[in-house]
Amino acid sequence: MSHPPKIIFTDMDGTLLGANHHPIPGDEKILQQVEAAGAKICFTSGRFPKGLIPFHEMLKIHGPIISYSGALILDEKGEALFSTTFSLEAAKELLAEIETFKPGIFRGTYGFNNWVVPISDNPFLQEEETYVLAKAIRDINIDPYFEKTGLHKVLVMGEPEEIVALEKEIVPRHHELNIIRSSPIFLEFMKREANKGSAVEKVLEHYGIDKEDAVAFGDAPNDLDMLNAVLHSYAMKNAFPEIKKAAAHETQYTNEESGVARELARLFSL
Repeated sequence: MSHPPKIIFTDMDGTLLGANHHPIPGDEKILQQVEAAGAKICFTSGRFPKGLIPFHEMLKIHGPIISYSGALILDEKGEALFSTTFSLEAAKELLAEIETFKPGIFRGTYGFNNWVVPISDNPFLQEEETYVLAKAIRDINIDPYFEKTGLHKVLVMGEPEEIVALEKEIVPRHHELNIIRSSPIFLEFMKREANKGSAVEKVLEHYGIDKEDAVAFGDAPNDLDMLNAVLHSYAMKNAFPEIKKAAAHETQYTNEESGVARELARLFSL
């Protein structure tokens, strides 16, 4: 780029955050300087808002948020710029179908700031709560939380072989949904129109920023739409091979080595 970007879209896990899913100490200084220079930093993630806002506080920055992989977009004040949900009835039908294919597999339901799971001490759940710095609501009845608002996402957690088998069974049945294997142990279900690429386009339009003035950082297949939505895309050094092939650039450093912060320091001559 011939000039610093006006907005930075960054994935979180495997990109901005370290292996422990928390920020690398020292990165906050660079991110604060980037924001002070007038650029916006937009977290772009499959996480729910409560799993992203603590990182604003830890890094002492502010910015829009793309959550649920594009199903919900919030501005700096937390106001919704875009939201696409499926109904409680549709979600319950999907959950019943998942249970038929994989009885007992762990499922979480999400809408706005609610994350509801069955009453459980599932180790996948305990690990996820540690990563996102938020606690799920334990309740077998999801109706009170979503009957008025609908749901943004259903997340299934399981062993890698269970996730692959479920994906093969259920994807052909649901062309109306965007179904993403976001990690070896996660399978996410959102509305078809929810993806990181279209969310990036909506954020750019809202702020009146050209895609030439945007950069995006990602590491995994669910970041591909986001990277394709800007001209200056960066695959992390630790990214999947197909992401490195698709991106315009590759960072010199991995997420564990502050790859995003170091590249921003170069772009902004910090």
